[in-house]
Amino acid sequence: MIKWIGQHIWDFVSRFRNDIYIVNKETSYEHKVTTSTNDVDVVVPSGPGSLAGVRLLNTYQEDPVFNFNVGRAALNIKDDLGGGNPSILLQTGSNSSFGTSMTFTKARLSGGSIVAGVDDDVINNIHYNSYNDASTPEAITFAQVLATIKDASDTDEAGTYQIKVTASDGSTSALQNAFQAIGSGTNNIVSTTIGHGGGSTATVAGNLNANGADHSFTSATADKPVLSLTNTNTTSTSNASLKFIKDAADVAVGEFLGEILFIGDNDAGTPEQIDYAKIWSRVVDETDGSEKGSLYLGVASYDGEMQPGISIESGNSEDEVDVIIGNGANSITHIDGYVTVGSLASATDSVSIAANVTVGNNGGNFKVEGSKGNGTNKNGGPLQLSSGGSTGTGEGGNIILQGTPPGSSGSSSNSTLSRWTFYTGKTVPYAAGPATGIGMQNWVDLHTNTFENSFTAGQAYEATFLKYAPAGTQNVTGNIGEIFYLHTDGSWAQADASATSTGATQLLGVIALGGALPNKGIILEGFIRIPTASILNTPGSGAVDGLPVYISTTAGHFDFTAPSGNDEYVRCVGYALDDHSGDVLVYFKPDNTFVKITA
Repeated sequence: MIKWIGQHIWDFVSRFRNDIYIVNKETSYEHKVTTSTNDVDVVVPSGPGSLAGVRLLNTYQEDPVFNFNVGRAALNIKDDLGGGNPSILLQTGSNSSFGTSMTFTKARLSGGSIVAGVDDDVINNIHYNSYNDASTPEAITFAQVLATIKDASDTDEAGTYQIKVTASDGSTSALQNAFQAIGSGTNNIVSTTIGHGGGSTATVAGNLNANGADHSFTSATADKPVLSLTNTNTTSTSNASLKFIKDAADVAVGEFLGEILFIGDNDAGTPEQIDYAKIWSRVVDETDGSEKGSLYLGVASYDGEMQPGISIESGNSEDEVDVIIGNGANSITHIDGYVTVGSLASATDSVSIAANVTVGNNGGNFKVEGSKGNGTNKNGGPLQLSSGGSTGTGEGGNIILQGTPPGSSGSSSNSTLSRWTFYTGKTVPYAAGPATGIGMQNWVDLHTNTFENSFTAGQAYEATFLKYAPAGTQNVTGNIGEIFYLHTDGSWAQADASATSTGATQLLGVIALGGALPNKGIILEGFIRIPTASILNTPGSGAVDGLPVYISTTAGHFDFTAPSGNDEYVRCVGYALDDHSGDVLVYFKPDNTFVKITA
């Protein structure tokens, strides 16, 4: 018996060699503190309907400073005396590359075994709570860190990590994403969202490097988004820059360096995005020390095809830049206001405007015309050529018309000669032809362009027109190409060789195109195609060249036969040059004398 009691005492004492037992007398719950080789364990049994835990209390406060709730695996650390914020310090003295760590693990258990995770399971949720300033302060979560499972699929695992802060719309507060990272379960990428709401601002204090393929700025607000590059440096040569860098090892001629696109929808049934305008740059020559570049500004032309409207490219000499405006022979360049071309340093410098032509073709037509009237009965605008103005006693510039006569066979450009000079800057203006001397030379080329292909009936060239009708508006009767004289009453009447009072001594003219005077005008001199109905006694075809023509005794008509009747007069009014199908080309220049016939 004594042995049994002794053994029992020994067993009881031995029980405390590694363990300490604390028994609650009211509940008989037994709490054990035990040691093993490396650990100290606190074993707290849970009672019926309650959750047990380990608590550490401060002498001066009733709530625990440290509360570890075993049943819920909850850890509470509190400081109610205002001595400072509670803190957790993780520190290691390990002399190795390993550091401290904190791991949050979500393990679904069933029957004591771990089962598969589920999409959208919350792994960790850290709340940052405090109180607002309501009359009865309310507990508010002002910030939150949330980690969840995005995809739990085997080998396609992906997670979501969110940092949230509370924001208000002026009436209601709620947690909003400040930062969100979402992993992909298929393509090994992580997508992030920074900020919440279109008015939010994300500030990067240092440099920002983005390595993705596409970067988008999107806004539903009118006239947004706006991309601003701001430089606050006070140095006058400092500025912000937008750079397009093609960093390739094999850059070659024609290499595209960068582009800016202006894209919008069309009106197709399913709208298509169309490039309506573009700015782009290319390499012209990549040779070290001789680098040349080009820049183009283009628009969608007619059928949506991108064409350059302005092409800027390096020239073939030092500091030269060539510019092409427009695209295609029918393109129109409209300039409002003045255009200043060139910057001349001396009188020997010059500025040229020339029409370009592709290799192997004849030169094209370079056309300058005044503005056309726009609307009903509107006048056309004048074309004004003005030479440079002088100062003081200096002479103004002259207007020079130049041409390039043919040279020897070959592809080299022939020399340009001054063909016609208008000395408008002189005190007494005059015009001169080529070489030296004062005078004018007019050429009428009927060899290259025959008159029947150049003149219509009644049409005149190298002619002097008179717009004059002293008697007022006058409807002209008779055929085109008839001869009229100016009557002493101010009217124009048909000339008639039957009496000297009807054109023998008066001013003569030809009605070229018919119609009312004075607007249609009277031709006083020039080359005129006289229709067959207005000229009489034409010799056989090809026999008129060089023959004189006279006023006919048939009113208004030309006549190859001179009048011969008594009291008739003979007045030569010009010479025939050629004929075609009864029409005659006449050089109309009336003689100032006449002969009266007395038979």
